[in-house]
Amino acid sequence: MTIVGYSSKICKRQRRFAPTLATFIPEQVATFPPECMATFSGIRSVVLHASTQYTLDATIRVFQYPTSLVSAHFIVGKEGRVFQTVPLERRAWHAGTSQLDGETDVNNFSVGIELVNLNDGIDPYPDLQYEAVARLIFQLRQRYQIPDGRIVSHGQIALPPGRKSDPIGFDFERLYMLLNSFSVATLR
Repeated sequence: MTIVGYSSKICKRQRRFAPTLATFIPEQVATFPPECMATFSGIRSVVLHASTQYTLDATIRVFQYPTSLVSAHFIVGKEGRVFQTVPLERRAWHAGTSQLDGETDVNNFSVGIELVNLNDGIDPYPDLQYEAVARLIFQLRQRYQIPDGRIVSHGQIALPPGRKSDPIGFDFERLYMLLNSFSVATLR
């Protein structure tokens, strides 16, 4: 996987974390609503989304529209490529009105991962995409306490219930099995 720097402003801790994770979209290319740039209360969960786009490039372009008012920390393509669009120290705008385990505003304590998928129940999630998502979450777990029960779908946390359905057809049990098969040595 090709790695490029996010920006010269990114903290040293982030740089150490990034090289095995993702290709970064340069700061001047990724567009974030102002409220996304606030720091947030810490990472305690991961929310998986489906992009409803055909391609990785199309998904990235949606995040770049100044009027889209959406962002996620990571985008994972069907071929397993991972792009980071929001630094982990910043709040992304991905969960909307939401609640998890009694806590509202899930954006304040979660990492958003956008999966390239049409979310129609027909478009598959390929093996490479599952593996990339599992590796990404495994690495996040090296830094943050994120139990299986706090790796959730957008559909699970959106309010009112039924407002969102994504990611339709994503197999969380398969994801948990992949996560449990990794070790720290796997990532080297």
